[in-house]
Amino acid sequence: MNQKIELLLLAAAVALSLWTHSLVLKEFYMPTYGNTGIHAAPIREFVETGVYSKEDHFSYGGGIPSTYVPFYRMGVAAFVMLTSVSVEASSRLWVMIVGALLPLGFYLLGKKVFGTEAGLFAAFFSAIPADLLVYTVRPLPQALAMALIPIALYLVLERKWLASIALTFFAIMTHQEAALYLVAVQFGLAAFVLIERIWLFVSKKNESQATVERKEIAMLAFVCWAVGVASYFGWHFLVTGGTDLLSMNQFVLHEGTAVGFNDVFGQLGTLLPWLAAAGAVVLAARAAKGWPNAGELLAASAVISGIILVKNDLIGLNVLMQRFIAFLDQGIVLLAAIGAAWILLHLNQESLSAATAALRKVFLRN
Repeated sequence: MNQKIELLLLAAAVALSLWTHSLVLKEFYMPTYGNTGIHAAPIREFVETGVYSKEDHFSYGGGIPSTYVPFYRMGVAAFVMLTSVSVEASSRLWVMIVGALLPLGFYLLGKKVFGTEAGLFAAFFSAIPADLLVYTVRPLPQALAMALIPIALYLVLERKWLASIALTFFAIMTHQEAALYLVAVQFGLAAFVLIERIWLFVSKKNESQATVERKEIAMLAFVCWAVGVASYFGWHFLVTGGTDLLSMNQFVLHEGTAVGFNDVFGQLGTLLPWLAAAGAVVLAARAAKGWPNAGELLAASAVISGIILVKNDLIGLNVLMQRFIAFLDQGIVLLAAIGAAWILLHLNQESLSAATAALRKVFLRN
């Protein structure tokens, strides 16, 4: 694809995302479905006192350890203190930053997994799922963490050790559910490659360049998983003096409602499920011909991890099932982008050439 057309389409995807997220600027009150105020209160407390309290004075009646990871709250508070912009206005601005990061992250990840077309489709598709929009248009830690996840996974595939570990740590310390999803995807990728390594050992197959590459990526994914898990447990120990996550109110009270797959597909619309199904067929067909590449394994892990977390009531957790729909959406966006890219690349060559010529005529006119 012509680079100018690629950049124009990417700019259009970013503009679309910014437009959908501009709701946060238009409303007199910020979209407040959820715990927006629960995060604004400790941000304001930090700004006014200059101290980030390890005691939560606002959730569940107050007087409990502040187990919520702190980076989003600290970041907004630091911005407020540096600029003297209000907490409310700063929170709105962060949502717009998320609106720009989300399609860019999906573009990078999709392009790495399945080529330029998949990257562009992923950038546009990130604006479609309702839950993905709901959880990124509100000024919450989840919004920022969800925008960071595709970038963190892209860095793993690029084998950027320092950057991927650092961004994993940052995402982990930004939002709990995002942390769980991210490390689940990373662990799933490492597990897939471990299965391949066992098969190579048992069958006494020789290494190839592709298997070595997958091994290196899997090693980094596992290290990121370990750093992520250690980081969260470290924070939890710092504020509670223990590591018993199941004693948190979310687990004790079994917050959340059971999710049916109609709840998932209903917020995706008509297009994405069909394209995701096509993407799944593409990955299955490629797997039948040989071991998938690391990016394709990551895409599979992203969807499988999302399904497990959405249906965590089946494994006895019964916690925040509906919130994980937005994370499953991220895997579906990537899978749908693969399906759409495959369909586009296999269209009649004459039609594709005509479409390309038309785009050039429109966008590259002197």
